[in-house]
Amino acid sequence: MLYAGEPATGLRDAMAAVGLSLHAVAAADAAVAARTLGPATVIVDRQGADEATTWELVAAAHAQRFVQPCVVIGEGLVRDAVTEADLVVPPTIAPTELARRVRHMLDTQPLRILRDHRRLIATLPKAACLIESSGRVAGMSAAAERLFATTAASAVGQTWQKLIGGKGAEKFRWLFTTRRTGDRAESGVIQVVLPSAVVRKVECCASGLWAGAPDLGGLFVGTIVLCSDVTAAQQIDTQLIQATKLEAMGHLAGGIAHDFNNLLSVILGSAQLLRHDYPEHPGIDDLREIETAGTQAAQMTKQLLMFSREQEPETTTFDVAPMIIASSKMLKRLLGEQVRIELQLADGTMGVRADAGQLEQVLVNLAVNARDAMPNGGRLSIRAEAVELRRGSVLPTDAAEGTWVQIVVEDEGQGMSAEILEKIFEPFFTTKGREQGTGLGLSVVYGIVKRHGGHIHVTSTPGKGTRFYVLFPQVSELVSKPAAKRSVMHAGGERILLVEDDDMVRRYLTRTLEGHGYSVLPVHDGPTALAVAPSFEQLDLLVTDIGLPGISGTELSARLRTRFPKLPVIYISGHIDLAADARLGEAETFVAKPVNASQILASIRHALDRANAR
Repeated sequence: MLYAGEPATGLRDAMAAVGLSLHAVAAADAAVAARTLGPATVIVDRQGADEATTWELVAAAHAQRFVQPCVVIGEGLVRDAVTEADLVVPPTIAPTELARRVRHMLDTQPLRILRDHRRLIATLPKAACLIESSGRVAGMSAAAERLFATTAASAVGQTWQKLIGGKGAEKFRWLFTTRRTGDRAESGVIQVVLPSAVVRKVECCASGLWAGAPDLGGLFVGTIVLCSDVTAAQQIDTQLIQATKLEAMGHLAGGIAHDFNNLLSVILGSAQLLRHDYPEHPGIDDLREIETAGTQAAQMTKQLLMFSREQEPETTTFDVAPMIIASSKMLKRLLGEQVRIELQLADGTMGVRADAGQLEQVLVNLAVNARDAMPNGGRLSIRAEAVELRRGSVLPTDAAEGTWVQIVVEDEGQGMSAEILEKIFEPFFTTKGREQGTGLGLSVVYGIVKRHGGHIHVTSTPGKGTRFYVLFPQVSELVSKPAAKRSVMHAGGERILLVEDDDMVRRYLTRTLEGHGYSVLPVHDGPTALAVAPSFEQLDLLVTDIGLPGISGTELSARLRTRFPKLPVIYISGHIDLAADARLGEAETFVAKPVNASQILASIRHALDRANAR
């Protein structure tokens, strides 16, 4: 036994009586002796060593290859869970009692217990590791060898920190080396960095291994750690949480956009009316500024609706290659000369069913994001190809098997950290300055892609650029996009029933329609509209919000048609999905908010002319 300090009178004889011998050294030399003597009991006399020296000796004892018990004589208790003494006795203890306690500690045979458990661990079918009290690996099962991508021969004797790898290993110290009472296990999920740099999430359940009962002075031998790879499960959980969070944010964004569209309808419409009525007014330039700002705000609400999936796509089937080529010409002007655009388009037709305008919006937003990541310029690569996804494909994990059109947008910019990657699709999240962006661009991209039944995945490394993968289901039959219908805005004298629950929007629409020669009866809800309808001998058109309180716009139109069977209807709403639920018939039209004067007038004239032609 190694004794750091001067043994008390009679201690040598007491130790000899229980079959132990003392080797006394000065406290200053004890640390070196503890590291060179091999497995042996170390006794530290606090009377001959200060606190720093004491814990240095305890650490030296526990740093050996096998369990090396350490006894402290003094009042000091645990300072660090990893370098905790195995036995602490008071300085007044009698030599015979100290010898008895040390003998009892050693009689529990910790080394034999450790060897027996090492053999047991090696036979387990599950991933399991045995960690000595020193924090070094004492054994592992074959499943653990596969999990940690190592062999037991190379791992045994190494520290548990080296087994885990990575910078965050120290935070899991308690899971591998903390002394326990023996009646419970501890668990936690750790991040393991393999020698190949692959990162795995491993759930560990650890229990202390004791020689003797812990509450009766037993010796802490080590820790048994059962491990399981939860990387895939955590990825699925993360995707589910992300999807749920984005879905909730989408509902919030849609509600905000709906209310904001009502305000924008009034702002833009009133500015247009004033500019039309007072073309020579000195404040005409201010009105144009109001319209410009309102139009920009309308684009923002459109992006919110895209993100919330309430912007109904006008889908056609088309080849993405010509669309990407055409978009690249516009992108060159948008991104500037410092950004070099490279296209790599596979041969053959890459057909998708999508809204061409929204798909172009995806490219624009990704390209602008890439430009901002390359403030000094660089290369922007846009690739497109048809890919076959089969079971086990890496990207993306939730895509069905089959043929997909994959568009890859890659830059060589600043890249993003893992923390930023987790948030990039969240609305209003941005790393840019207050005046450089709203944080909606990538959330809009996410909403558009999901709206089209597609998938999006991103990889990035700080300082090495970012790569976005966008997948759309491939289709084989292509059809041309129908030509847009021309709108006519001639005024008439027809009678219109206007139903709108927002007071400002209702007043604005009334002024607009009456200013162009229509006879308008404005009401605020469906029951009022049904109450006044019998007073009409003739009703030429119903203009109604869909989401009315009490009676919806679609129900109102159905009930009014019992009196006016051929009544044409124009639905207005900020919730585009309500238009889809309405299942518009031949005599029905939908106009999205914010409603400007030219838009509503053109729609009214078209609906009336179509009704007269029937």
